[in-house]
Amino acid sequence: ISEEFHRITSKDLLGTFGAAFDKHVPCLLKLYRARKGALGQKTSWKNLMK
Repeated sequence: ISEEFHRITSKDLLGTFGAAFDKHVPCLLKLYRARKGALGQKTSWKNLMK
């Protein structure tokens, strides 16, 4: 899959995925922690994405 991705896009799949993942990790962790700690409390999506 990685070689085919590189052939089509001329980019490294793992590098591209890693960069995108690193970009989104802080928001994903914030979302996970908010949902984990909510225990029945409603959380606003707008507040989570700030």
